[in-house]
Amino acid sequence: MSENNDNQPLQSNRNKWGVLIAALFAGFTVVLNNSLMNVALPHFMQLYTLTAVEGQWIITAFALGMTLVMPLTGYLSKRVGSKKIFLLGTLVFLVGSIAGPFHGISQV
Repeated sequence: MSENNDNQPLQSNRNKWGVLIAALFAGFTVVLNNSLMNVALPHFMQLYTLTAVEGQWIITAFALGMTLVMPLTGYLSKRVGSKKIFLLGTLVFLVGSIAGPFHGISQV
């Protein structure tokens, strides 16, 4: 029984580092996502002939969409588990990020 107690602090220490790395990765992806949206905005404005006010509405709608999803993910985390929801959110973000550039590729 003493063997399990000796291994428990090591396992707990690994979990703390894993959680820290996952949280840093999530924070980085949010910042990256917002930065990419702001970098792409001038291209969208030129492509669709948008005014500066309409461009600001795009940024506001993007931020509002992200904000509205937060309570839902909090609820689902309590119901299903935070690890599963985090992995699902990361997967959806990854698939969207990969699929986004290929949208409309046949129109070019």
